[in-house]
Amino acid sequence: MSNRIFQTIIHQMRDVVGRTIGVIDENGIVKATGYAQEDRTSSTVNQTSYVENCETSAWGRALGNLGIGIDTSIASVYKPDSGVNIGASGLVYILSTIT
Repeated sequence: MSNRIFQTIIHQMRDVVGRTIGVIDENGIVKATGYAQEDRTSSTVNQTSYVENCETSAWGRALGNLGIGIDTSIASVYKPDSGVNIGASGLVYILSTIT
């Protein structure tokens, strides 16, 4: 299996960034994508690392959509590890999975 990846910044403003990561197979078919958006003002960590956190989240969703590293499902609006709902500035969306 010879997958390739692509990534793009969808938007980057002063306090918000959105990023997409995708996985393409050897035939050029998109197998999975992941989208994330982070707001610099949403947490203490994001004050200095919102771009990096956005990329990491997008990677995690793309790999999860590919079936790597997940047990049952991928979190989006509700983060089970923290037990809190994410506000509008921290929403993370899953674009699609192509199988």
